[in-house]
Order: sequence, then structure tokens, then C-alpha cells
Amino acid sequence: MGQINVRDLRNRFSPVSDWIEQGETVEILKRGRPFAHLMPVREVKRREFQVPDFRNRLETAYPHPRLEAEESARLREDLRGER
Repeated sequence: MGQINVRDLRNRFSPVSDWIEQGETVEILKRGRPFAHLMPVREVKRREFQVPDFRNRLETAYPHPRLEAEESARLREDLRGER
């Protein structure tokens, strides 16, 4: 791990960024004491997101008989009434 003080980091950032690009962690000193660490960002593997089957969950939680197309049409007509 390399060390550099805040003033040198400000004045000579280019070589420090090269260290970081090579995978090295750099410790930043402030008044001679460790202040922070600069390290390369590691690529995070994203996992595939699966959309839950909400319809299946809903039907499992609240089972109901399915209406046939003709029954459904008749029910709609009854509910609408005469207009």
C-alpha cells in the first residue's frame, strides 16, 4: 500500500491515479496520520432479477372459480343493467 500526504496528492494526482489503476490501494495522510484510503473500484457482478409471478401468488392466496367467456358476458350485461 502506497502512502501520500494530502498536499502531494493534490499536486501529483496523475501518478497516484496510475497506482490505483494498477490495483494498488493508496493511504492518504493528513498531518502525518492516516486519513483515508483510495482504492480501485471492483466490478460488481449483477445478478439476474426475476420478476415474481404475482398472478400465481394472488390466485394461490385468493382462489376463485374462473368464468367462461359466455358467463362473463352475461354477468357484465346483468351488472350494467338497462341504460
